Amino acid sequence: MEEKIQEEISKGYLHRSKKIGRIGPLKTELDIESVYGRLLFAGQDYNALITDPFEQIDKLMLDVEATSSFVSVRANTAVFKGCYYYEITLLCDGLAQVGWAQLQTPFEHANGVGDDRHSYAFDGHRKKKWNGGDEPYGE
Repeated sequence: MEEKIQEEISKGYLHRSKKIGRIGPLKTELDIESVYGRLLFAGQDYNALITDPFEQIDKLMLDVEATSSFVSVRANTAVFKGCYYYEITLLCDGLAQVGWAQLQTPFEHANGVGDDRHSYAFDGHRKKKWNGGDEPYGE
């Protein structure tokens, strides 16, 4: 009986998702398997989160700290139409390109969000927007 209820909930969720242009779990979290570089999730090494299921802290806490250069990570939610936004708080100075990326965007050394035509990013430190190249933008 419970399985049938879950199936109906899933059908309804998928239908609503197609209508509003967002697909993924109800609550957005970071996809620890997409990480390039070294970072901490809420103060813990993400490698521990992958290898030890008992160390699964609340990944819904989107508190991330880069511990190497060119760190990239994706969220588990996709948007494909409509108007969406998110807010971030940067707790330190330095380069940070923050934006939107398709799955085609490779996360590798010196290539992350904004560095190819499948992604867009803003960098407040250099005051530029990025989409496979850069242009002056904003404050």
